[in-house]
Amino acid sequence: MQRIQDPTAVTALPAVPTLSGPAGYFSGGNPTGGIPATRVRAWWLNMIQEEILNVVQAAGLAPDATPTQLRQALRALYGGPNEWLRRILDEVGITPDINNQHLVLNALNTLFIRRHEFTNVLGNNGYMRTPGAIFQWGASISTSGTTPVVFPIAFPTAPLSVIITEQNAQGWGFPPAPTIYGVSDSTVLGFNAYAARIQTNGIPGYAAGLGFSWIAVGY
Repeated sequence: MQRIQDPTAVTALPAVPTLSGPAGYFSGGNPTGGIPATRVRAWWLNMIQEEILNVVQAAGLAPDATPTQLRQALRALYGGPNEWLRRILDEVGITPDINNQHLVLNALNTLFIRRHEFTNVLGNNGYMRTPGAIFQWGASISTSGTTPVVFPIAFPTAPLSVIITEQNAQGWGFPPAPTIYGVSDSTVLGFNAYAARIQTNGIPGYAAGLGFSWIAVGY
């Protein structure tokens, strides 16, 4: 789209004159009835010209006589029929492939997970972040008395529950010497674990070297 180029054209946009008559539609008139046809005024042509050029230039295109510039500009500004799909694929880093019928589904699934913060780190010590809660787990070995445990990541607000279980029930033989575990001082960063073994005489005592696993839920 290019501005009119003609020896009669002016270099500055003329002001719109004072308008009169109703706003309406073009008419071819009626010579028999003495009704004149609608005049096409210069101010109206300039308005149409500048409306189109504003779209072309807003898309970053340099005006020229190419008859497809308006279409190019609209696609650049608002996207073609498949532009939204291309943008989704670009965001998740997937290369378009017309032979892959699951491509869009995979991209939307990846985008949903990212937007809803489904993240995880798997391993002996790890976590899974969901939209409503964070689940963390780990393993440790008791020391005599208090065993400090640090979460893989800090809970943004607070832990709701921490559960400890024995990793290897070596004391559950005959006669049994079972273990007891407890939790205290839970914070967003971790907790203190206690491990005690009940001896054959029935008296519990703190024990070191006991492997235990834990699960924590928080938000």
